[in-house]
Amino acid sequence: MAILQMGCALFISDPPEPGIEPPAKYREAAGVPKGFTPEPDWWRAFRSAELNALVERARTGNYDIAAAVARIEQAESQMLVSFAQLLPAGGVSHRRATMRSSARATDGSVDFKFPNVRNHRLGLSASYEVDFWGKNSALVLAADRAALASEYNRDVVELSVVATLVNT
Repeated sequence: MAILQMGCALFISDPPEPGIEPPAKYREAAGVPKGFTPEPDWWRAFRSAELNALVERARTGNYDIAAAVARIEQAESQMLVSFAQLLPAGGVSHRRATMRSSARATDGSVDFKFPNVRNHRLGLSASYEVDFWGKNSALVLAADRAALASEYNRDVVELSVVATLVNT
């Protein structure tokens, strides 16, 4: 029974952190040093109103930044599509048909008129794929990580655009 319940899990948790500490001789053993990442508005340290206006114009009108934002939206949409695979699916259909017919003898002497026949059909469908091996949950996790990577990519593009502007 426990194995069947695993297929109904909506999310896969991150793997546990290993209990092994990295040796201190590695540069990144202590994590990211303070001050390593620039502040979001680092160019304001120059105290130039003209530079601030140029940077704002570059940040709002740059096509590379706009493309990076579009990639974030695309990745978030893919995450929603992946998540939808974990949910039950259903549908409704309707079909209507009207049949009219009449018969006339070839010599025209007999004229039969049949009644109109109306046919309505209503259909319902439902399906659910049990995520027994965790494939769909893994797709959701991968899409979530791709969206996160897209956000970091946008930050890098924005930093590059602003740094190039300030440097020129």
